[in-house]
Amino acid sequence: MDSTIPISEIFGPTIQGEGIHVGRRAVFIRTVGCDSSCSWCDTKYARGGGHRMTVAEIVLAVNERSYCKLVVLTGGNPAIHDCGGLVDVLRSTGREVHVETQGTVVPYWFRMAALVTICPKIASDSDFEHAKEAIRSTMAIASVQLKYVVFDGDDYRWAKSLSRAFPQLPMTIQPGYDCEWGTYPYGMAALAEHVASDEDLHDGVRFLPQVHRLVWGNRRGV
Repeated sequence: MDSTIPISEIFGPTIQGEGIHVGRRAVFIRTVGCDSSCSWCDTKYARGGGHRMTVAEIVLAVNERSYCKLVVLTGGNPAIHDCGGLVDVLRSTGREVHVETQGTVVPYWFRMAALVTICPKIASDSDFEHAKEAIRSTMAIASVQLKYVVFDGDDYRWAKSLSRAFPQLPMTIQPGYDCEWGTYPYGMAALAEHVASDEDLHDGVRFLPQVHRLVWGNRRGV
């Protein structure tokens, strides 16, 4: 049995640029591989490449970079790997482990994380039902926040539907960024205005662009 995890990059200290913990100092562990193929993905490089590392090697790399309390496990989609041993060791050293995922898979080890951020990719009613099922399953074992990336009107409508389905969860609506053209197709100000004035969104919904992108631009390792 292979006890290693495919890793694209480990970076930090930096700041968490998304979600309810925005602005916190953090170290990021980015795994390789994804079970989605979004055309607008801003981490396509994490779909392949990288190298396999043992839990001990990953923890050593994290410790060498920073003693920030917050460690964020992201991808790709880290949920497609067995990261239970890694999360367990990080927790034993006093780290607070957050996970970022699309919600396509709900592994057992989510229950070990302090927070799971689910950012579903929805293009149909069946996608929406699957996303709701995954969110409910994750809520049963972990603390959850939602994030939805908006590129167009359809995305915004799905974001509203998600908000109505889970009014008890904190949720971030994030303007989608087109890496090829360096633009926000929906319009950052337009999206902010819609979120601010939309009475159908529950009070736990936030508008939030990627702060790390505003600070450092379209760079890796931040």
